[in-house]
Amino acid sequence: MVIVDVETTGGSPGANRLIEVGIIRIENGREVSRFQSLINPGQPVPIFVQGLTGISDHDLVSAPPFEAVADRVEEQLRDALFIGHNVRFDYDFIRYELRRLSRRYQASTLCSARLSRALYPEYKRHNLSEIIGRHGLSVSSRHRALDDAQAVWDFFQKSAQDVGAARFGDVFEKLVAGRPVETRIPAERFMNVPEAPGCYLFRGEKNEVLYVGKSGNLRERILGHFYGDFESTKDGLLLQQACDMEWFKSPGELSAVFLEAELNEKLQPVFAKKPKLQGGMVCAVKQADGVFPWIQLLPESEVLNKENALGFFRGFREAKQALLSIAEKNRICRKGLGIERGSGPCTGVGLGQCDGACKDAAKAAEHIKKLARALQRFGAVAWPFPGAIMINERETETEDEGEAYIVKNWLLMARIRYQGDARRTFKVRQGLDRDQFKVLKKIIQANAPQIRDLNDSEYENLMKEAVF
Repeated sequence: MVIVDVETTGGSPGANRLIEVGIIRIENGREVSRFQSLINPGQPVPIFVQGLTGISDHDLVSAPPFEAVADRVEEQLRDALFIGHNVRFDYDFIRYELRRLSRRYQASTLCSARLSRALYPEYKRHNLSEIIGRHGLSVSSRHRALDDAQAVWDFFQKSAQDVGAARFGDVFEKLVAGRPVETRIPAERFMNVPEAPGCYLFRGEKNEVLYVGKSGNLRERILGHFYGDFESTKDGLLLQQACDMEWFKSPGELSAVFLEAELNEKLQPVFAKKPKLQGGMVCAVKQADGVFPWIQLLPESEVLNKENALGFFRGFREAKQALLSIAEKNRICRKGLGIERGSGPCTGVGLGQCDGACKDAAKAAEHIKKLARALQRFGAVAWPFPGAIMINERETETEDEGEAYIVKNWLLMARIRYQGDARRTFKVRQGLDRDQFKVLKKIIQANAPQIRDLNDSEYENLMKEAVF
């Protein structure tokens, strides 16, 4: 078996890339080899990922691309059970990276998080940090590939001693997942899918629409559906039933967001996405409160465009998980981050993940400095323009068809459709939609050429044209 951990630029194998891989190969219960390498992803590493892993763009400049280490990776993986903590993530990325090089890879898998749940059902949490603390494991650097793989291997050995080899082996065998399903969609459907923004849909045997999705890169996103272990998941059911696929190119990524919503409303797919409520995001905010600079999690509507905003998240759970990662990586007090309350020291003290500022006032000053440095890694989300802007998703100003968007303070205010010499302007329901914000931030941070500042007069005139 091989225990694998990867660090990446994001969560999508189609759009994101590896930045580090760590593999430990075990045969007959003993380690026989290990492999670790940083990987040049060919794309920027997001600020949050840099803060989580400690791996910066500078660290990866001289690192090899994946193709340079692919032979070593395949050698380690050959004829072995693939193990990872939340294994689908690691397995998807390895499989997709090999697929980019026209190399096929399939393996049976086992998830160490599921193994922990099965062996220790009395515990609620089974993320790797909780497992490390609960079993007293020693880890040099969390969120580094080989160190996390080592933590999983240490957990296996410790839990086998705790519960007995017989029970460990029985549960282990029951949790081994088979190879992923193959698609019934004809291969020619994938031939001409462009690397461009747009939407796509999967159809079933009776031509019913199963799923509608979108992407800034249709080819990467569509192919990404077929490189994972999906047998007991919603995605697995979708891929088992999918018999055909269609795609629709859009003028840009913002246009794809609207097209996806229109297709979902019109076609009512079987595997429809849950509706995403506007104005439902959460923002982490710095607020001085006594000794510590507390972090308060508030609805975005209360803090939109405030200078003390740290970052937007999909909800309270995601925000707290991000802040918890900061605490673990930087040994920062969880109470100082505002994610724990009550008297006494925080739980991080017992796990060795807090320097003790919550129980020793003398350490508070240094704690505040360390916390301020860590929070900088979230990056600013304050609106970077003096007023409204127009984002044009036509390839040229003279192109007959296309769309443009009026944006102010991260909010989409209006959508403009061009048809020949005519244009129509539509108001957009206000509120910070998650997908819209993600695409807007990507476009604005890239300083894309289609962005144009609007003066007050231009903005007011365009909004007067707008209708619902």
